[in-house]
Amino acid sequence: MALIPFGVGGLDEFTHESLLPLGRLRRADNVRIATGALERRKGAKKLWAFSDPNNSKTFGTDAKYASIAAATHLETLNAGFALMLHFKADRAVGSLAFILSSRVNAQAYHVLSVNINSGGLLKVAFEKSSGGTATVTTTALTSGQPSHVLALFDPVGGTFTVYVDGAANGTPVTGLTIADGPIAGAGTAWHIGAEYNPATAGVVATTHFDGAIQGVTLLSLRGMRPASGTTTLVDTLIRHSARLWPAPQAPNCLMNYDFAHSSTTVLYDSSRYKNDGTLTGTPSNTTEIATGSIPSNYVGYLELPNSRGDNVIASNGRLYYEKIFAATA
Repeated sequence: MALIPFGVGGLDEFTHESLLPLGRLRRADNVRIATGALERRKGAKKLWAFSDPNNSKTFGTDAKYASIAAATHLETLNAGFALMLHFKADRAVGSLAFILSSRVNAQAYHVLSVNINSGGLLKVAFEKSSGGTATVTTTALTSGQPSHVLALFDPVGGTFTVYVDGAANGTPVTGLTIADGPIAGAGTAWHIGAEYNPATAGVVATTHFDGAIQGVTLLSLRGMRPASGTTTLVDTLIRHSARLWPAPQAPNCLMNYDFAHSSTTVLYDSSRYKNDGTLTGTPSNTTEIATGSIPSNYVGYLELPNSRGDNVIASNGRLYYEKIFAATA
């Protein structure tokens, strides 16, 4: 990850020196980030920013997809799970397209799957440990429209519900118990952007997702009661579903794939498991779909050796910093 000053590489954001005094920032300091030449005044001070863009990656009919190796931590989801997806279907109607596929070797079912059928309806399903499939089908998606999807299996409430853009969509599956959770999928092959066929050890050519994907996050809800409390976990997840997951290192985060990085061959898993995937077909970067998880009103200070430090400023989804040396600390 490179670091570049404002005004370089397309960034043109400054803060006035009167709003960023020398020395260490405190949380109560009011730092305003100005954008563009019209807001830049005499005395404007350049800051530094991380250069990696907040992008998504485009997939399509030309065999672009991601494959994720089987891992033991992904084999037991029956204690409850939350799946969050951020994508934009450029062709939501016309053919079957898989956003997420997880096939067990020599088995016809998916442990967990998300696809868009030929009519543009989103279908989220998992194979139950007790037998059969729990499936929620939503209303038709709109081609070219970003979609934020949250699929939640709540074994305490006994429900499997899908939320699209923050609102429940489709008919939830009810009457479930923890025994109905997803079947243990030892050796499960996970794929994003196409359906995997164990019989051929490859993806099904007619199931490629045509559009952009920015984030895929899977949380385990083991030991949690999603529907309990004044502000429930369900409420929190719904409110957050438009944003990229902010805590990928949390113990209950099983996978967190953010497609914003620049690599076209590796899909990085920022969860604690670091189960990186492989990108096939050289998916290219495109416009962001999800809101970043960086707050817009944070200032702070990082202490470094030898009386040095960094002021840290979060604004409008970007993270900025200013070096502070002994002479001005």
